[in-house]
Order: sequence, then C-alpha cells, then structure tokens
Amino acid sequence: MEGSTEPKIVARGEKIFKAADRCARIVKSFLALARHRPPERKQVKLNDIIHSALELLGFQIRTGEIEIKLELEEQLPEITGDGDQLTQVVTNLVMNATQAMEGWKGQRRIIIRTWHNNETQRVMLSVADSGPGVPPDIRSRIFEPFFTTKSGTGGTGVGLSLCLNMVSSYKGQMLLEDTPGGGATFVVDLPMTDTSLKSKDPQANPDVVLPQNIRFLLVDDEVELAQTLADLLEPEGHAVDIAANGAIALDKLRRNTYDVIVSDLRMPVMDGPALYEALLRELPSYVDKIIYVTGDTLSSHVQTFLNQYPVPVVEKPYRLNDVRRAVVALLKQNSDKKSDASSSIKVAT
Repeated sequence: MEGSTEPKIVARGEKIFKAADRCARIVKSFLALARHRPPERKQVKLNDIIHSALELLGFQIRTGEIEIKLELEEQLPEITGDGDQLTQVVTNLVMNATQAMEGWKGQRRIIIRTWHNNETQRVMLSVADSGPGVPPDIRSRIFEPFFTTKSGTGGTGVGLSLCLNMVSSYKGQMLLEDTPGGGATFVVDLPMTDTSLKSKDPQANPDVVLPQNIRFLLVDDEVELAQTLADLLEPEGHAVDIAANGAIALDKLRRNTYDVIVSDLRMPVMDGPALYEALLRELPSYVDKIIYVTGDTLSSHVQTFLNQYPVPVVEKPYRLNDVRRAVVALLKQNSDKKSDASSSIKVAT
C-alpha cells in the first residue's frame, strides 16, 4: 500500500490489510478472554458488525449455496460493547446456521434481523435458518461448553458457549427459538448504549512519529516478520539490523551500538528471557533499551519472566503504530531517568 502508486495494487493492499487486521483483532479478543481481561467498551453499530461478519464468511456462504436475507432496522440505536467480540458472536451464529444446513435437501436460507424496543431500551438481533432445527432432547445443552452435535473434526462445542459468555458480559441474553416453517432461530437481546457515555474518538490514537535516526536491532526467529518491520522503519530514516535469535543479538550488541532492541520472546538457541538475563550480567546498559514483541503471553515460562521483570511488551499481531508508541514511551522513560540522574548530581555537588 505504501510503496505503490498503482491504484489497483493499493486497493488490493487495503483489502488484504483490512482482512488481516480483522483476523488479528479477533485473535486478540480470544487472548483477552483467556486472560479474563475486561472487554473494550465503546459505542458500536450492530448493523455494521453484521456486515463485517458476513464479509468474513462470504466463502462459506457461497459454497454452501445459502441465501442470505437481511432485515436490518436502518435507525438502529447503538449498543455499548467490544466490536470484535460482537463480530465473533454474529460470526459464530451465522456459521452454526450454515453448518446446520450442510446436506439439507430443503431450502437453505438465513434471515438476519435487527430491531429495537424503546420501552425496554433493548436492541435485538436474530439469526434464523431454514434447516432441520434443534432436536428437543438437546435444547437444554446447546450452550454447554464443549457440547457439540458435529462428529469428527466438525466442531469443538465452544462457539455457542463463548457467544453466551460474551453477550452476558454486556448484560444481554441469548435465546433459542423455532423458525416459523422449520429451522432454528437464535435471538440476542442487548441493552441500548447509555447516552451519557461518550464514544471513543477514532482519532484518539493517531499515528506516532518517532525521532529521527534511531538505531534498531530486531531480534526474531521469524526473519520475515523482522524484515517486514525493517522495511517499514528504514524509509522513516532509521538504521535497522536483524538477528535470528538471542545469541546472535548478543554478539551484535557486543560489537555495535543500538538505541532500541525489539525482540521476540520465544526463540530457539537463546530466547528473550535468556537474552535479558545475559544483558543484565554483561551489558546492563541495554536492559532499559529492550521492547519485547510476542504472541505467547499465556505460557507459564513467559508469565514468570514478565512477572519478574517489568519490561515493555507489544503483543503480536501488531501494527507499526503499536511499535512506534512503545519506542516513544521507552525513549521518554530513559530520557526522564537521565534528567533525574543529572539533577541528583547537581544537588550532590
């Protein structure tokens, strides 16, 4: 996108970026659930979420020869919640409806409706399929974790359970009803947004500008990731070096000078924690110059390290702006330390 002036290439790049970014946000939503972090709360438009979910499932819907009918209220009030989690809810409900009609000889149609009730201050969503419906003997179990009617590798049984947990966290409800004429209908009932809450300004996190001529050392065994970050940083006027593991990085640090180290945590030969401890012993001036990037903040090994050392961490998958923001914070922190040390020397003198 940034390196081309060809409109078609830029447009394709934007589509790839949006799809990858949406996947990244969904992954982060699952990680947030696993760590029991509170979801992000802001005003969101449920109709937009439905369109995003359908975009994700376009291939499955087309190959399943399923008709999608939308009956969305145009002036639907906003709700307060995490847009990525709600996208996951809608995605799961539509995917379940799609899978329920696999091999179905009758009509294959999914109707998605939204409406609201001013009296109860609730916003409603329903996903209705024309498939075989849910047998009476398992209705009471469909929201149980790991309960599934899909044999083999067809499902894990966590989808509806996760959806129910997400919806409940917003003081909402999820119900199963019959579809008139046959099939299953899932209804999601959510409270309207509190009008006293201000929605987050999309420009609240503008692009961060780094100081010029920063000397970076990027440490990652996935060299393609490190090279991609280097390709983005170098045009901004920074010098970038790459190391495939902590041992190579330590050797480079002995022979060269760097302003910032951006390192992965999980690597062969010498991982991030081992690199940090080696720096403490041999090159302690670098321990305040390191930022870790990782997609594995749940393992006990990583948690033990992060609990022991208060190092800055950027979670994969990340955007360039995430790294920029961490670098600016690191440089400011080190600058403040120098100022405090200088003041102490003057006082002592």
